[in-house]
Amino acid sequence: MKRLVVLLAVVLSIVGCTTFTHNDLQWFKSKQEAIDHGIKEEGIEKQDVFGEIEDSGETFIFYKKELEEGLSVGVSSISKKDSKYAWYDSDQDYYIENVNGVSWETKTQSGKSFTIYAGLSNGKNRTINTPNGPISPNIDKETGIYYYVELSK
Repeated sequence: MKRLVVLLAVVLSIVGCTTFTHNDLQWFKSKQEAIDHGIKEEGIEKQDVFGEIEDSGETFIFYKKELEEGLSVGVSSISKKDSKYAWYDSDQDYYIENVNGVSWETKTQSGKSFTIYAGLSNGKNRTINTPNGPISPNIDKETGIYYYVELSK
């Protein structure tokens, strides 16, 4: 019985921490205000934002975090409703140091699914293989981080 109570408490805390509704979003008059709010929420600086991609009517903001465990990449989307904007972060950050790139599925606030690709280019032009074939991702010249977004099928 004690194990069941502990398990139930863990499940409820996970669900409680990950439940993110449309009403929880903080809405702003401009996209830049939403981005500035997101920067504060993530505990990063403006210079940590290294990329923005628009795909299939969605805007994605890429940022880096230097953590004790190493360099990580995060991505959030900008939601738009009634001419207002909100920062929407549905994913954890992913470590990219000492790995050969990462990819993960994400879902925007509007419900669209995308695959995110990121990693270190090590000063080289990169080609990454996606379900739609090989592509050349964006590469931030300052950080050497490559990044790409693709609508999931």
